[in-house]
Amino acid sequence: MADGFDIHLDPERAAKLKAAADMVDMSPEDYAAQLIDRALDQPPALTIDSDPAIDRAILERMKRTGEGTPWPEVRDRLRARHRR
Repeated sequence: MADGFDIHLDPERAAKLKAAADMVDMSPEDYAAQLIDRALDQPPALTIDSDPAIDRAILERMKRTGEGTPWPEVRDRLRARHRR
């Protein structure tokens, strides 16, 4: 279990943190703690890679191998995952 951390910020980040903390009338330490708490309380954001080359590669592999998953099966899996 972590007992605590001292985090070193480079001068540029420290200046940005101080400026942001000053805008809300907080100390940089308290403001940083608040930011960390918020980030830790939220689940990580899922990202979608919008590169069309990925979709083309998946399609080409499916055409080449004949292996694919029918849409109704994919849809049902997605629905089940989001019901949790």
